[in-house]
Amino acid sequence: HRTGYLLVLVWFAVWWFCCVLEVCRLKKIHNQRIHRPTMEMSFNLGHPANRLVSFKRHKWIHKEDAPCSPLEMAKAGFVATRKDCAVCHYCKKELDYWEAVDVPWNEHKAHNPECPFVKYYATPPDQVLVIDALRLEKDRLIYQAELEHKKNAAEIEKQREAIRAAMEARGKHGKSKKKA
Repeated sequence: HRTGYLLVLVWFAVWWFCCVLEVCRLKKIHNQRIHRPTMEMSFNLGHPANRLVSFKRHKWIHKEDAPCSPLEMAKAGFVATRKDCAVCHYCKKELDYWEAVDVPWNEHKAHNPECPFVKYYATPPDQVLVIDALRLEKDRLIYQAELEHKKNAAEIEKQREAIRAAMEARGKHGKSKKKA
């Protein structure tokens, strides 16, 4: 099918483009000794089974019979970062101090209803189709780029206000005197 062929080409182009960006980013930060996940690592976290591994690695404090078991946390899009802390792979919302009665999906929806994962699924999926994983990866990258843009825009606005205040202060308190 031509459609399947096109889908593979588009997916490969997106994958290749993201890998090239990641390699460029790694070259820039190599001297700073900062670890950044690769595209492959990031894409692998799109699968619940791979997120589940993080809960075993960090020795998640809640057991398998609790509503916030490692499996339910992984199905809700979370990756463990500490014993009692998890971050959403898609929106980077970090939640900690989980109680045994917390329902991960409900907590996720309550704390960030704009998360691409929460918006895409009504309930946590038991399995993710490849086409869904690709769409979610695209939505995740767009969402995180928008977050970065908002953060940068806020910083630029803050700097602009500081410059404006400095210019106004200089204007009100006298300009530098010209030598005659």
